Amino acid sequence: MVETTVSNSLTGGGTFTCTNTFIVSGTLSMQLETSGNLLVGVATIKGTQTDTGVSGDSSCKRKETLSIGWSEAISALPRAWHRDAPEVKATMMPSR
Repeated sequence: MVETTVSNSLTGGGTFTCTNTFIVSGTLSMQLETSGNLLVGVATIKGTQTDTGVSGDSSCKRKETLSIGWSEAISALPRAWHRDAPEVKATMMPSR
């Protein structure tokens, strides 16, 4: 994953751009069941995001390793169960 930020200098030097590159690793688990004619369930991700490099202005810094985690409620018609299906509905819910 790549993150690019553009910041304003606090000393009046204009703007500067930093680009950080991250590796995201962890576990995706899914719990699915049928409810009527739908597949319903929850997808959960737990892992880490590690900064592997930074480029740009000399003031750009590497970022700390972060724990990541979230859950997503999922529902779909069984025949539509693939990532590009418009019938798949998901709602983001932070996991703590």
